[in-house]
Amino acid sequence: MIVMETKATNLRMRNPMAPSTGLQASSMSADFAPHTHHGAPREMIPRFDEPNLYNIPPSLHPTYRPLPALARLGLALFAIWVGTVATYNKKLLGFALLWTAIQSETTVWKAVASILKATAVFLLANVILQDAFLPPSRITTQDLINNHFLPSSLSKYESVQLPDDRTIRVHFLQSDATPTEPSTFSSLHMNHGFGAFSSSWLPILPKLGQRLAARRITAHDAVGFGFTDRPQDGSYYSPKTSSQIGLALLNRCQNDNVLLMGHSMGSLATLEMAAALPDAVNATVILVAPALGLMSRPKKRSPKIPQPNSVVAFLQACLLDPPVRYALRRAVGMQNFWKRGLKPVWGDSSLLTDTDALRYTWQSIGKGWEQGLLRFSRAISRYSESGLVQRVTERPNTRLIIVRGTKDAVISKNVIDGAFGQFPHVKIVEMEGLGHNPFEEAPEDFCQIIEGLLGEDQ
Repeated sequence: MIVMETKATNLRMRNPMAPSTGLQASSMSADFAPHTHHGAPREMIPRFDEPNLYNIPPSLHPTYRPLPALARLGLALFAIWVGTVATYNKKLLGFALLWTAIQSETTVWKAVASILKATAVFLLANVILQDAFLPPSRITTQDLINNHFLPSSLSKYESVQLPDDRTIRVHFLQSDATPTEPSTFSSLHMNHGFGAFSSSWLPILPKLGQRLAARRITAHDAVGFGFTDRPQDGSYYSPKTSSQIGLALLNRCQNDNVLLMGHSMGSLATLEMAAALPDAVNATVILVAPALGLMSRPKKRSPKIPQPNSVVAFLQACLLDPPVRYALRRAVGMQNFWKRGLKPVWGDSSLLTDTDALRYTWQSIGKGWEQGLLRFSRAISRYSESGLVQRVTERPNTRLIIVRGTKDAVISKNVIDGAFGQFPHVKIVEMEGLGHNPFEEAPEDFCQIIEGLLGEDQ
């Protein structure tokens, strides 16, 4: 084992390019470029610590908003009255009833029951009023483009043709290089993990491409996440289809040497991409905390989700999906949901910033986000990864590298060893003190490590 140290982290490696060049950020497609709306300038405010990420438009709300103070006060008084009348069964009116009724009773439990009923009425009424008048914003990608703007200065939203004649509109990030010297990679493509979308790569995009002299860097939103369209057909949500989207974007360039990166669940799509590349293309595959081998699945199962005319799909749509969608909407609509949710996956949660949370919060305003998550979950439950790693390792002109944080609470070292231990040529790298998202937690160190690893073989 070789031990390498960087400024903030230690690198432990078991047993794999190049000069830097300038990058120019690619903006949104011309048809979707930012413009003024009804004569007012758009409020495209980039984050000071991440200039390629915009703040969410102030007129859009990713979370439920609280009721006004006067409304909450009136609701509290109403709840107290209802709880008192319901408990003591008195027909008196007015708020003197509570005190009068308590004095006339000898048992304390009725007073407690009255308070509990009042609390329940207050909470229920608060939820109903929030859903009716102050819900989270939900907006289609096209409306977001027409009336506001996409999350990043690198954002694009374009139709992508898939091999089986399907077409889907995809949100992706793209940064093109203007190299002053020969490029190491013709293309670099990134696949995000579960619960994220392409913006999770912004801390190292375009920085990593700049260091590796890649001519083009892209990262797309998998179907079900971010701002890529969400068709009803469940087959769109599989890692196979996500890999086809990635390959379609990759093939817009002439490729002879590509770098493919995947994080967590996105590693499946990354491996599918590598396996589908022509043998003549040199491929370097880097998987960050890959989520492989987590479920035992049969080797042959159809990736298709039951169609809407099937009994199972009908029952799901009518009985299961509505309460689950609402529960997701309520959970994600809580203040600081993403920041609280990301803390367990960070190696040091004290380093988690509002900008880190914003990269995930953006997708919460996407219309149909909850249903897309359900469809993806069903698709992944029917997907088989059997033999995928072996197909990639046996592919000519391919090298596979695994990167994980030593404090990863999601994908343990045992999971990594179980998925890749039988492949001796797979290089496994550990970043000391980091969690599940090392490229977000310590982007500078991550880029240095990747640059060093790829430079070893030059």
